[in-house]
Amino acid sequence: MKAIAIEGYGGPERLQLMDLPIPEVGPDDVLIRIRAAGVNPADISFREGHMAAVLSLTFPAIMGSDFAGTVAQVGGDVTTIRADAPVYGIASRRRTSSRRCPPRSTSCMRRRCRWRA
Repeated sequence: MKAIAIEGYGGPERLQLMDLPIPEVGPDDVLIRIRAAGVNPADISFREGHMAAVLSLTFPAIMGSDFAGTVAQVGGDVTTIRADAPVYGIASRRRTSSRRCPPRSTSCMRRRCRWRA
């Protein structure tokens, strides 16, 4: 999968487009095919290392936690979301977000509006 990630703390010059393995889906996870991702102020703080005392990153660390996309796969214990459902949400910093991500199923919300090209 393609992802914007960093290999160490620092400024925007640390951002790189990387090829990373697709995450495995656990029993409570949902794998999302990301259509749009966003970076918010918290992501900048993580990238610069200001949040390292609270939660240190494992490198390479994927930037951007806000996402919208469709469900690619659901874990065996997930009953509230089905494959191909349009969703949006925030991926946990302990998980990952990019072209595909496995956030906890409870962090995904169903999306009812249509995509605009």
